[in-house]
Parts: sequence; C-alpha cells; structure tokens
Amino acid sequence: MSDLSAAAVAAIVFVGALIYFLPWFVALSRGHKNTTAIFVLNVLLGWTLIGWTAAAVWALLADQETRARYQRRPGRSSDYDPLPQAPITVVPQPMATAAATLRACPHCASDVPVPYSLLGAVVACPFCRGHFTAVP
Repeated sequence: MSDLSAAAVAAIVFVGALIYFLPWFVALSRGHKNTTAIFVLNVLLGWTLIGWTAAAVWALLADQETRARYQRRPGRSSDYDPLPQAPITVVPQPMATAAATLRACPHCASDVPVPYSLLGAVVACPFCRGHFTAVP
C-alpha cells in the first residue's frame, strides 16, 4: 500500500466516523439532555440505517428544557431568540388576587395574577411558561 493510498484510506475513515457520529455531535451542540443515551444508541445501532436515523431524529427533537430556553419571535415562525437575561419570577398559580393585579399573557392570553411588587419585572406565566414583562 503506497503512502497516497494510506492517506486516502485514513481520510475516508475519518470522514466516515464524522458522518457516523453526526447525531451525537448534533445532540452535543444543541445541549440535549439525553446526549449520553443518543451516543449509546448511535454506537450500538448506528451501523443500521434505522438506528442511525433514530439517533439523528432524537438529537434533532428539542426536549422540554431546550424548548424552554427559547421563545419564538413575534411574527416569525422559524427564528428563535434566547430568553431575556433579566431575573424571571414564576407567578404561582393559586394566588389570592387581593394583593395582585391581572395581566394578560401575550403568549396564551390567560389572565395571570401578578403581585404589585412584581410589576415592571419579567415574569413567567404559570399556564404556558411564556415570559413577559408585567407592565405597571
């Protein structure tokens, strides 16, 4: 085997390994909470087309934690923005409305009781977990 063919074989093996582990790389880059399980599935069943496809689809599906880190831009269907960096307070669902005022959630249109002390702060809707600023 000449030096040129050994280098070609090494390059083919390297590119093949990159393609083989592509689902795992996608899961790592997306911060998927099941990255280890995707890696195990990829190693054990990735040699089959079904196993590799299952690992790829699983890596591409956003889990709840990943989905919670992003919100849709208004009026756009495919672009995502990170959530605001302001402190977020979750408004408890069973709350007396005597010490609170109702604000409409812009994401689900539910009336959210917001305590007067949280007006002007970024709060999370207890129904849809959407984040919005409780306007005073």
